Parts: sequence; structure tokens; C-alpha cells
Amino acid sequence: MEHVQSEERQLVEQQRAFTSQGRKLEYHFNLRKEQLPKEKAELSTQERLLKEQKRQVQSELTTLSKQEAVLEQKARDLETEKLLLAYGCAVFTPPRYWQGLASSAGTNIKVDVTSEWKDRIQELLTSTCKPQYIGQGRDNLGLKHKGYKVERVFRIEHSELWSAYALQRKVIGYLMMLQGERHPKTEVRTYSDWMKRSLLQDKTSNEVFLFHGTKHDMADVILKAGLDERVCSLGGLFGAGIYLAENSSKSDEYCTPDSRGICRMFVVRAVLGTPYEALQAMNNARRPPVMPGSDRLHDSVIGVTQDTHPSACLEKYREFIVYDRRQTYPELLVEFRRV
Repeated sequence: MEHVQSEERQLVEQQRAFTSQGRKLEYHFNLRKEQLPKEKAELSTQERLLKEQKRQVQSELTTLSKQEAVLEQKARDLETEKLLLAYGCAVFTPPRYWQGLASSAGTNIKVDVTSEWKDRIQELLTSTCKPQYIGQGRDNLGLKHKGYKVERVFRIEHSELWSAYALQRKVIGYLMMLQGERHPKTEVRTYSDWMKRSLLQDKTSNEVFLFHGTKHDMADVILKAGLDERVCSLGGLFGAGIYLAENSSKSDEYCTPDSRGICRMFVVRAVLGTPYEALQAMNNARRPPVMPGSDRLHDSVIGVTQDTHPSACLEKYREFIVYDRRQTYPELLVEFRRV
């Protein structure tokens, strides 16, 4: 009996403990229930504040981006003004490295610079030659030579031709700067670091040095009158233009030797400006195509090859064509032998 009563007392105590614990849990539950709406309201407030801060930050970033764009535009405008100012100060007097012995086509315009330039020009002809294609062209068809030996090099000092060229170079460079194309650059195989230093190459107008081969008896005509698109045939692959090459072996296709076996080839300054890359022939063309979205023409045409453009019509060599004689100046006359 006493045992039963003891168990009853334990059960009563346990019941009281459970009841007390239940009341505590109920109290904490109700307290938590009351706190949750407040915390939720606080979280909502914080969320609204964070969203507002995010909007403010985004607004500030947008403002900063606009200010940065304005500053960048001002910097570009300032750079353009500087370039135009510098370009406006350009003079059309002959380059400072001329000896000044010649002034026009009526005087001796050839200056022998063989001792100074022979090695450089020899390296230029050799490095740009593709011997696997020699003997497959027009005037070297069937020939078996593998390269060229430079005999003499002449600088052409023709002030009248130079003035016309320098003016056209300035105009094209000016137009390119206005279009935002401040530093155009066409990579050509004939480029060497010494050209910029020794020949004062102008990068603003995308000026390059390229080859032009000719029959031996036509070299003197070019010396006096320059290259002239007006006598070029419309039947050319890219129309009636002045054709230039970056490979000596390409220009060699148009060379014929004199009675001593001497051939002549020019190293020509050429302003490519903004070139048009032609994949297909442009027969009967007298000028480059119009630029997209502009009334301005491209300044030159580059006939690309299948190496870089599989659908191109040219296989062996790129061709460079300008349609205005004032975009070329015969810088050097090279006399060489086929070897």
C-alpha cells in the first residue's frame, strides 16, 4: 500500500513538473509570438533601407559612369585637337635627310645611297621573297633564279612629287583622325623598324613602304613623273590602279632586265589610309568602294589571299592598290640582278 502511495506521489510531482514546464514553454511561445511581428517589421524596414541604399549606389554609379564617359570624350577630343594642331603645322618641304641636290624633274633627282642602304635593301628583298613562286609570273615566267642581288640603291629627291604626296598624306590622315581612327596600322611584310627612324614613316595616315616592279626602260619615266593611275588598264584584277606588293618576288614578276642583266624595282611610300579588303576581283574599278554608313570612300584596296580568307580569289600574294597617284612616292630605286 505504501509502495502504491509513493508511486502516486511521484506521478503527482512529475505532473506538476510537466505542468510547470508546459507553462514556461507556453510563456516563451507567446513571448516569441509577440516578438516575431516586431522583428519582421524591423527586417522589412532594413530591407527597404538596403533597397534604397542600393538604388542610391546604382544612381551614383550611373552618374559616375556618365561623368567618366564625358571625361573620356573630353580626353579624346583633346587628343584629337593636339593631333590636328600638330598635323596642321606639318610642312611640305622635303624630308630632312635629303641632300637637297635636286629640286624638280628637270634636275638630277637620283642620289646614290648604295653605301648606306645596300645591306638593308638586300635584307628586305631576301626576307620578303617567296622563291617557290619565282618563274610563275608574267615577265619571269619559266625563269629559274632563287633570289636577288642588290647592285645599287638610289634615293629619289623630287620636290614636286613630294609636295603633292605630302599634301595628300596630310588630307587622308586628317580625315582619319576626324573619324576617330587615330592610329591605323596595316601590317605588311616589308615593314622594318629602321623605316620609322630613317625614313620618318608616318603612322597617322597608315603610311607603308611597298615594292613596285617595272620594265627597265620605264623606270626613268617613273623617276620623272611618278606612278600614274591614269595610264593603268581597267583590265587589271582590281581595276585601273597603282599596284604595289609586300613581296619582292611578286614585284619581280613585272621586271625585265636591260642588256647588262640589271632589273629595276622601286621601294614606294604609299598612304593606305582606311583600306578595303577585297576577296573577289574588282574589274573596271577606278576607285575604292564607299565606307559602310559613310559618304567617304575607302582610301585603298588590299586584295587578300586564301591564307587568311578562304573564299578569296588570290592564292599566292596580297596585292595593294591605290587609285590616286598622289598617294604614292617612289622613295628608292633598286637596281638588282636575279641570282
